[in-house]
Amino acid sequence: EYLHKIPGGSGGALSGYKACLACEAQMVPDISTPCVAVMQCRRCKHRVARHSGPVPSADYHEQYDAGGFLEALRATRIRQARRILGELRACAPNATRLLDFGCGRGWFLDGAREAGWQVAGADTSEVAVRLLEAKGIANIHLETEPYLRTDRLPFRPQVLTLLDVAEHSPPTRVVPVLSELVTFLRPELQMVVVKV
Repeated sequence: EYLHKIPGGSGGALSGYKACLACEAQMVPDISTPCVAVMQCRRCKHRVARHSGPVPSADYHEQYDAGGFLEALRATRIRQARRILGELRACAPNATRLLDFGCGRGWFLDGAREAGWQVAGADTSEVAVRLLEAKGIANIHLETEPYLRTDRLPFRPQVLTLLDVAEHSPPTRVVPVLSELVTFLRPELQMVVVKV
């Protein structure tokens, strides 16, 4: 899923993936643990990983424990929100409406709402969507909608954020998805923020 697959590979989790997406040179095994297998490009040193994890059909939020990891992630997201929102205000001073695509638990949206933004979130996780609903944040459940149904939102977004989202898609899908989103959200869209 994360690397260009060359037919004929056999063996371990990444053995069939041989071409680097960045420069098309040969990928070689780098690090392997029971949780992750990493390949590295011989030429440009680009790395790609495949993580073992929950069953693909499981809601990704169900993999997190309610303990220290989530609290650390929440603190990180809140800290990042302050900085990102400051940059947004400087670059798009008249924007007031924000859609966070792949919003997760909505911590970034909490910060944006506190800073005066009108906010909405979109996510594939039912857990995430329920959390947004409990906070009174407009949302789109991407698993049940055939496309981004902005008609379900109380506004058309001027800012689109994808924070730690792009790396969860196969690399060949990132640019097409971003292009579709930008085209669909025009002419109101003023800025797109992608954080990887």
